[in-house]
Amino acid sequence: MVLQLTGAKTSPIKNNVVMCRLDDASVAALDILIDAGIRATRSDAAAWLVQQGIEANASLFERVSSTVVHIRQLRAEARRLAQEVAVEVTSPTQAQAQGALTDADDESTSASTT
Repeated sequence: MVLQLTGAKTSPIKNNVVMCRLDDASVAALDILIDAGIRATRSDAAAWLVQQGIEANASLFERVSSTVVHIRQLRAEARRLAQEVAVEVTSPTQAQAQGALTDADDESTSASTT
């Protein structure tokens, strides 16, 4: 997945809600953008500032994004390996338990027939 950092000239549809806590100075900055008519709401101002920060740090995101993709691949591989080990560890135990149940059934059957 490649992060799209540009193209914010047109306002993309915003389908995600992110909650965050801000200090008084940050809220005052949002309010300045609203009072100046640059943004309509605090939500809009915060989203705009986040986008501006992403665009201003595009080179950082470009450098980091390939590493993050690799980390995600490694995590997926680690999960797959852990699941394989879990199956290997559980399978003999389940087989032994199944064998014990079969033995117990055999014993109860032979005890009831004698």
